[in-house]
Amino acid sequence: MANNDTAHLLDSKPILFLGCSAEEIMGLGLLGIVAGLVVGIVLAIMTGIWLLIIPFPIIGLAVFIFKGGKKLGKAKEGFPDGYIGRVIDIWMCEKKLSNKFVTRHGYWRIRR
Repeated sequence: MANNDTAHLLDSKPILFLGCSAEEIMGLGLLGIVAGLVVGIVLAIMTGIWLLIIPFPIIGLAVFIFKGGKKLGKAKEGFPDGYIGRVIDIWMCEKKLSNKFVTRHGYWRIRR
């Protein structure tokens, strides 16, 4: 009989960089680009130098991936695979941004 101790590892997403999977790195990168774009636009409006818009999304991307990836990797230590994603999904359902889970606070009763 074969040893099937590693079969559950096929379903988990591989860790690519700083303890984060590809989805998490892409999310951090997207947040970094958007944050850098906002900062670049605000600085361009304040100074009148419109070329400031170009480097800030790249800087935001790098900062969010390296610094945010390091913090996210530390936050994930000790939790099962996919835990952070589930916490975000539940938060989004509680804020009515998604309907993936049933989040109901209160008593359930059976009516006949």
